[in-house]
Amino acid sequence: MNLEEIIKVENELKVKFPAFYKSQLLNFPAELIYDDPDDESVYHSVVNFIEATKFLRQISSEGGGDFPENMIAIGTNGGGDFFSVKEDDVTQIIYILDHEDGSIKTASLEEFIAKWTEEKMIWD
Repeated sequence: MNLEEIIKVENELKVKFPAFYKSQLLNFPAELIYDDPDDESVYHSVVNFIEATKFLRQISSEGGGDFPENMIAIGTNGGGDFFSVKEDDVTQIIYILDHEDGSIKTASLEEFIAKWTEEKMIWD
């Protein structure tokens, strides 16, 4: 992604990527590129960020979960779980939202990348 695309996502969603993830997007690791919104993927396109985040916000507003307005969906494992980042987060944490029990797991950016490239995001 380039800076113009990142700004487009931020403007559409009215939330900003945390600095660490914005940097990640500008220097996106090739091993993470697999941008299919209907399958497991870490998003790398304007459309997928916007559609997934709006989808989670809609479900949350209908009582089907808790997806704060200050979060952006950054990917999915293809099984109903979503990955997200929080605006202004300086901790470099990726949030894993479990669709079955509603829990939220966390991983550092490094752990997230390692687990994704090794196991395609099977979280225990």
